[in-house]
Amino acid sequence: MSISSTAIPMRTDSYDANTEASCPGDHSTRTFSHYYNSSNFLQGFGPNTWWKDLLVFTWAAYTEMAYQSSFRSTAMYLQELIDEIVDYLHDSPSALKACSLVARKFYLRTRVHLFRKADCDDPESARIFNIVHDSPALLQYIKRVQFRCLDFFLPKHQATTFEFLHSLLSPMTLSLWDDSALVIYSREECQWDHILPSFVSSAPYLAITRLEVEHPQWTDFQEFHQTVLSLPNVTELYISELSDVITNNDPVVPVPTPAPCIRKLYVEVAWDTLLGFWEGLHSYRSVYLQHLEEFHAMNTSPEELDAVFRTANSTLNGLKVLEINCIQDPCLAIFGLESFNLPSDISPLHLNPNTELRVILSLDHDMLRFIRWWVKCFKGIEKESSTVMERLTIDFMGHVSTITPEQLEPLKRAFEELSDLLSKLFRNVDLVFQVMNYPVHWGLCTGCLEGAIIDACDALKEKEMLRVFEMKYTPGVPAFPFPPGTRRIF
Repeated sequence: MSISSTAIPMRTDSYDANTEASCPGDHSTRTFSHYYNSSNFLQGFGPNTWWKDLLVFTWAAYTEMAYQSSFRSTAMYLQELIDEIVDYLHDSPSALKACSLVARKFYLRTRVHLFRKADCDDPESARIFNIVHDSPALLQYIKRVQFRCLDFFLPKHQATTFEFLHSLLSPMTLSLWDDSALVIYSREECQWDHILPSFVSSAPYLAITRLEVEHPQWTDFQEFHQTVLSLPNVTELYISELSDVITNNDPVVPVPTPAPCIRKLYVEVAWDTLLGFWEGLHSYRSVYLQHLEEFHAMNTSPEELDAVFRTANSTLNGLKVLEINCIQDPCLAIFGLESFNLPSDISPLHLNPNTELRVILSLDHDMLRFIRWWVKCFKGIEKESSTVMERLTIDFMGHVSTITPEQLEPLKRAFEELSDLLSKLFRNVDLVFQVMNYPVHWGLCTGCLEGAIIDACDALKEKEMLRVFEMKYTPGVPAFPFPPGTRRIF
């Protein structure tokens, strides 16, 4: 759900809107989303979503009449039923609006979902900010604020933005889309270092516990670091489409108190090498690594794998999840070029017994090289440590090219060696296939590849440590946790 610029008038004859501060009854300041999400509710009526609204409204009105005529002893159970049904409709804004039009008993629950997300596109028409003065009781329901451009932090808009963010009460997510590389601004406006001072000079944003940044245009690590320091309660960082930053030779600045303690870090690389960024994390280890529980390094280049390993090793023994997705540039894969080199010498991973390791591999012509490289890495782990870890998950994702029949036998031999190593290092091993099926292709069929890999894992099967799953290939949908529709095939 999101709060956008389409206002919906609310019925006021069932209750007095003026006595309920959180009741929307005004065209100008109370706003809801106008888009329709997919819902399991009444799917048989097809794409005409007004049928859903009509039927839900009729049902709600009937239930309200029953509520008014029921005994006091049954009212509590009816309210619980209302809450349960409204919660079921949480991903259908149209149905929620229909329910909220009936009476206060319904609105008290629908507002929890209707105001959960504030999606702000344009600061010139961001009427949601009026909620601070007109309906402050609704602020407690906002769990996510998304600014789709950085204009909100420019001088002419920043006062309203700051007031809104400082008014939020519950732990929430702040999502920033840095579109400065896509939209034509003046250089004084679009650069992050011009926006940063106005952002960090304000009082700390205490409600923000998760920061998401899409396509940030940071020039050096300090721009990122100062942003994080302005959020003392943030514990999760999600950064996507990140290009490398410059690490200055300036001495490390002492971290103020209170300082953030990052527990979950997700970094998605924008087809670059983040050597400077990883180095910056090490410089402020007490903020980014000392308390880290989950570390997700996605789209990393082969050249920076050693830096990723050293970053993981710099965390304390509290690391619960380590996820690594190393792929080559898709442009190279399209043309079958192999211009990258996997590092020959790499720091062995030092993981605690409770760490869940997740490795994502592309199903392309370079798969054999990566499998052999991981065999070498696991041999290093076996040599350095006698620790047996809890779980390894290998996610095979379909990519541009396919695996040819000539590669099948070498792959089977590589997996036999890998299986033998994994049976000594892990208690449980999961293989997940997210395969993109082509109508016509020149490689192996999906079943042949899956069968060959499963057959090669004899050591894991003998110890009953292996599970194999198959799920639909859906770009942008993570494999962890397993989405609905995942099928176990072994």
